[in-house]
Amino acid sequence: MAEGGVRREELESAWNPSTWDQCDTSDTPDEDNESFSLSQKMAGCHVNVTDKWITIYSRTPLIPIESLSTSIDVCMTLLGYSDKIRRARIEACKQHDCCMTAARKGVLTCLTTGSKADGLTCSFESDRDEMRILDGVVCVEEGVDSKSIPKETTVLRLNNRMSYPGHGVLLLDKNVQTIHPFLKKSLDYLPSGNAILSSDLFVKAYPKGKPEGAVRHDRAGPSMPMTCRGVVHIDTVYTIRCICPSILNKWAERSRIWPPPDVVQKVKSLGAFMSPVGFKGSRHKQIEWRICFNEGETELVSNLNETQAKIYVMLKMIVKDVLQPCNKEITSYALKNIVLWLAERNPQHSFHDRTLWDWLRKSLYILRMAIDGRQLPYYMIPDRNLMEACGLEDAQQTAWVNMITEMIKEGPRMILRLKKMRTILRSNLDTVFWFYNMRTELEILNLELTSRHERGAASQEDNEKTAEQMKRVNEILVEVRERSLVNGNRVDDRREIFDLVLGDMANVKLFV
Repeated sequence: MAEGGVRREELESAWNPSTWDQCDTSDTPDEDNESFSLSQKMAGCHVNVTDKWITIYSRTPLIPIESLSTSIDVCMTLLGYSDKIRRARIEACKQHDCCMTAARKGVLTCLTTGSKADGLTCSFESDRDEMRILDGVVCVEEGVDSKSIPKETTVLRLNNRMSYPGHGVLLLDKNVQTIHPFLKKSLDYLPSGNAILSSDLFVKAYPKGKPEGAVRHDRAGPSMPMTCRGVVHIDTVYTIRCICPSILNKWAERSRIWPPPDVVQKVKSLGAFMSPVGFKGSRHKQIEWRICFNEGETELVSNLNETQAKIYVMLKMIVKDVLQPCNKEITSYALKNIVLWLAERNPQHSFHDRTLWDWLRKSLYILRMAIDGRQLPYYMIPDRNLMEACGLEDAQQTAWVNMITEMIKEGPRMILRLKKMRTILRSNLDTVFWFYNMRTELEILNLELTSRHERGAASQEDNEKTAEQMKRVNEILVEVRERSLVNGNRVDDRREIFDLVLGDMANVKLFV
């Protein structure tokens, strides 16, 4: 058995995609005939309405196709989404952030966010989203006493009375004694004479340095992207810590099934950040900032169980492979919020490998309703509609609603629309299992080697362990190279093989 957590006998018993067409879905309710619609129920976008929106789906009986769900679950494990490998990625990511922060020596705190922090992508699969949090600067919401904040800290006041929910402007505190050097080029002044921190000027003031060999790209919203070695794509955003107890208390105090109280308290303690991006529909977006809870949301996703995490990944596959948005009209972030709402409103024990398909189908109903009604409440601040000003055109809206309806009616066969799933299902079972083992072992070795290197570990024991692991890495690369050549694929360079194996799982086709 590979370290990812699937046995060969389990794989063989579950691997039966040819039966998917015959699965009995006769008990599936026609939820198109429900007497409610998202646009009607979500008027006002308040949490009590959200409750009705989410829990309505937990009343439908399960589709009697548990064997199908198990097959999909195994496929997702083979693609690299088992709980064990996810935990290994999360821990490696935390170690990376600690080392990066220590290297900044009190100037910046480094935090990985997005799919890498969630443990849902392999080393060279997808972009790496990184936050740089300015030390020595803090934003406080109205009503927070700043007297306890050290005098050498630059204090900003959040004013969100005139902004769209979840956004606001940052005013320099009148009693501030120190202005952080990074902020000086980002200050603007209102007619009243008050100094305001412009989000647009803040992004333009980002440091322009880059690692050797890296390539900088044009600004993308609040981030400055770059590519390292041609395969590692990094999006960096500079942010400011925000103290906003009223917002976090309101989130923590609402009725819920999940997460448990200890996780709720931890999320509260992690606080918030101000990201330099305004509301798209605002006339003042160049000076507005968005309230974010990146660290808390990473904690929440890490507490999703394996099935919930796989549903999230499959929703991302559906959007990428089927809906194919051109301008981020539907984002991974919106999909994450759908899964968080489902997790909060339904018992954890109802999410498992035999119900994965049923929950995926329910998630598609919610996604369709969100698109149809252009309404999706933000999990942390429900008054903020994630579909507001998303750029969704009427024709595109209609097309996507129809596409999702078709997928739901297709039943299990809709899985074949997804590139990664299709590649796995159409490949030789022995090849898939071999590649899964090679990829999983290589990724875990790479995580451990990278972590040891970043820590600067140099004891004799560390050096011996590194030598042993590097030897095994080379053995894996040689085996993969030989398999590639036997199958007529001229992937000869070890560095290229390394990048391919730790990239998209769809690269298994090179070895078929």
